[in-house]
Amino acid sequence: MAIQWIKRFCPVVLAIVSLLFIPNYANALETKSMTLSPTAVSMTETLLTDPSPTDKFKDSTLTLTIVGKEFEFSDTEKDGRNLPNLSGAFSRLSFDNGDTIYSGVSTSQKANADSIELIRVTVRNGTDNIELVIFDTADEKYYFLNLAQPENQAALYDYLASEPSIPTLEGKDALASYSVKALTNAHSNNELNSLSSGSKGASYNSASWDCPSFYRSEAARASTYNGYRDLLSALQTQGRVKLSAFASKVDTSFFKGGGWHHVNSFSGAQYAFSSYSSSNGSTEYLTQVALVDFFVNNDSYEDKVYFGMQGLYHGGLVASYDKDTDYLSLLFADMGLALNDFQIGYNGLTNKAVVVQSLAIIDIRNSYQVDLYKAISNPSSIVSDVFAFLQFEGTLNSTEGRIFDSTYEAQVNRYGNGKVIRGIAINGKGGYLNQKNQYIMFDSTIQLYNGASTTWKHGFSYSASANI
Repeated sequence: MAIQWIKRFCPVVLAIVSLLFIPNYANALETKSMTLSPTAVSMTETLLTDPSPTDKFKDSTLTLTIVGKEFEFSDTEKDGRNLPNLSGAFSRLSFDNGDTIYSGVSTSQKANADSIELIRVTVRNGTDNIELVIFDTADEKYYFLNLAQPENQAALYDYLASEPSIPTLEGKDALASYSVKALTNAHSNNELNSLSSGSKGASYNSASWDCPSFYRSEAARASTYNGYRDLLSALQTQGRVKLSAFASKVDTSFFKGGGWHHVNSFSGAQYAFSSYSSSNGSTEYLTQVALVDFFVNNDSYEDKVYFGMQGLYHGGLVASYDKDTDYLSLLFADMGLALNDFQIGYNGLTNKAVVVQSLAIIDIRNSYQVDLYKAISNPSSIVSDVFAFLQFEGTLNSTEGRIFDSTYEAQVNRYGNGKVIRGIAINGKGGYLNQKNQYIMFDSTIQLYNGASTTWKHGFSYSASANI
């Protein structure tokens, strides 16, 4: 879904059918029963355009029952639809900015043969909906279903706020509970916290960037590295912020639909920021993002230059923007875009300088190896693309290196026609980055020619995958 992350969201109508109170015996718990009845109009207009998995709820009646901190979703229409009966427990999450939400995580291991799982039900004060997050293991997409009706939202929130058996988590503990990792721990399906080859192989909802030095998207002129860094940090610590407060530092349109967005800069702080944003009903936008830091090291000693580069996954998340309130709210604390085919490198050494040694080091998902490429061309050739003139050198294990011919003359003799190694590139062979502090990096040694200085271009490329 980075690529595969087309999602359709379905507004459904929530109607309370009864409030049942158990007599006040010792240890008796209050029971609240609600019926979720999707309307034919909303189902037809919203769900049938993307039938899997949310059309499974069409014409069905789901009942949410809460006893103390425990909840259960059940299907009251058993005429062959085989909808999941899912249960779990609520936690009270108290964020640093004073917000309190109630998050109920399902502990059911498997929903049904169609691989539909209810992941979480969220009740937040001051909003007009109760939110269900559903994960479909068949197409590896997350669906966010808003169950609208303010009066029912308030009634449920008041009940949860007064229920003494619900545990309270604060600060970092609250954020940790509100994350993909927390959901993974509650489910046997480890793919909840990763993307399989099937999801990355899909051809929709994807975008790629191949960005040499100093490229910057003109569509994101307000963007700054500090802005995106501070916005992600505020969401991770506070859970919710006013998006307009960051308007001078980030491109706020990145969070207001429109599909794929991207900006990067190699001037000053070197970074890339990508997002996928789509509407979820008439007033909400869902956005999945990734922020990447790029670091370079450039030292010289006598007749050699030592150049290294690292692409570091700074962080990612899924957030919801409400255009009526201007609030951008955290939905998943650690579910950023997956960055596939991640490649970094440099090219175009001048003045007959040549690459004589390289070393690759990675910490990425699904791979412990990198593909190494040599950029072989004549020094008279103009290099405008960092990834031009590449020839495959081989597949290396992490921390493995290569030593090349040590002089300009020796390389000309090997490659012919005046060609030499004017740069290198590495690719995270079949793996991807989607978690904070994962990285791909290289170090290299450049041999100068007769002491003459040299210049080059460096850059990166990756494909981003979304699963919202």
